[in-house]
Amino acid sequence: MAQARKEELQKLPEKVILSEVRQAVQKMQAVNQQLDEAEAAIDEYFKPIDKNAKIIADMQLEKEEKQTKEMTKLMQEQMKMRREIMMTRAEAASVESSDTKAGGKVANIPPK
Repeated sequence: MAQARKEELQKLPEKVILSEVRQAVQKMQAVNQQLDEAEAAIDEYFKPIDKNAKIIADMQLEKEEKQTKEMTKLMQEQMKMRREIMMTRAEAASVESSDTKAGGKVANIPPK
């Protein structure tokens, strides 16, 4: 019996250490749980803000896309106008050249 008591006393520090480790683990688990709850609360708090930020970002993107489309349309119209001006000038130059040639022929015809 004395031997059993002696062995029990030797195991006592081990039991104390194991008990302290268990308590530390339980405290860490409780802190972890609190952190998870805090994170969930923060996420919930910022949901409306995130939603509004997404709406604003989408609106800005739509505005930029609209501006890009308008700019492209204006550039295409400008190119079309330039082509028309160039065609008109080319036609005018062609008519002018034809008139000059025809005018020279008329000048060579003797009067009656």
